Amino acid sequence: MRTHPLRRLGRYLLSREGTGTLLIATSSAVALGVVPNMIEKLKDSVWTFLAAFVAAILGVLLGWTMLQKRGAGVVVQLFPHLQESRLELMKNCSRAQHDSTLLLDRRQLRPAGRTLPLPELLDLTATFIDARVIEQRGPNLAPGHDPSSAVSLYPLVPLRDGFLLGRRLSYEHHDLTIMYLNGSVAVPGVVLSPQLRAPLAADERAHAETVLHPVPDPSNPPPFQACPVEHQHHLALIVRLSPAEGMTSTARAFARTGSVRWPTTSRHTGYVFDSDDPEAPGTPCGTHFTIEARIDRLPPDQSTFEAVTKYIHEVWRTARASWAETCSSGNIETRLFIMGPTPIAIALGWLTARDIIDVVHHELRLVNSPPPVPDPEIR
Repeated sequence: MRTHPLRRLGRYLLSREGTGTLLIATSSAVALGVVPNMIEKLKDSVWTFLAAFVAAILGVLLGWTMLQKRGAGVVVQLFPHLQESRLELMKNCSRAQHDSTLLLDRRQLRPAGRTLPLPELLDLTATFIDARVIEQRGPNLAPGHDPSSAVSLYPLVPLRDGFLLGRRLSYEHHDLTIMYLNGSVAVPGVVLSPQLRAPLAADERAHAETVLHPVPDPSNPPPFQACPVEHQHHLALIVRLSPAEGMTSTARAFARTGSVRWPTTSRHTGYVFDSDDPEAPGTPCGTHFTIEARIDRLPPDQSTFEAVTKYIHEVWRTARASWAETCSSGNIETRLFIMGPTPIAIALGWLTARDIIDVVHHELRLVNSPPPVPDPEIR
């Protein structure tokens, strides 16, 4: 059923573009009408006409601003279960800041009604994001030069999935702003661009060190003494950037033993080495390195998030190189335990896409769960 032309006109005039067009048209008419009067009144006071002329010009500029393209937003929702209010908030934030919004919801990304395993789900999600970036930018426009071509990502994803999505996004060359939900407002968190791969500058290092606890010497990561020789090449990187009581000690215990349960109480740590089997043990690590925030929450601004991301990446690379010399191994495998803002997890995945690194998933529902009761029929 076709909408009546007058109704379509009314919707357009109430939109941002319609209001801008109306402002330009009316302000231009006022400005052009004032000029002859100003000329006639040159011998008299022209201040009233001059004020009207300036106001009309400002109206034209405001209308022009409202007509400018503001790029596109992509809202990604990958939680199996999510409160609809958070999703609506993200969609509203994207619609308020961009000309168009694409929603990628896990519950709808089901080709032929089939639930996709995580690797296929992330691959499909990244393919949609890549396609939206290419469509927005056009075939001949280089990234980072035109705000109208910019694409911003609004992620509602578990940290592990965000890290893995960042790794998948690294294989396309485009600038992508990862937004962060700060209360009811979404602000830029990290921009995935060549600048993020640049060496850590002195001011960035100083900024990161103001919000992070002093780290031990990364060229001498502390070993786990009881680790078997065949697992010495595993390095645990523990990153806590958000309030999480006991997170570092729990991650350290998991990394030391590879056991998903505490040895003394048999309670679950929440860390899962194999998502299909939350009771499956992992492999112990030969060493670990911990980076923690000295404040409850990082300041929600792009400069802080990017400085912390680059700092973590640099420290980890130094620790990995040092441990490779200690183990006389060129095949260091990293286990990442992370708690913090989603944009930083995505950015770390993007930076380490070509490195051997696995993020250890944490499931809050499993924390402190008792061990499964053995089946009495099985002897």
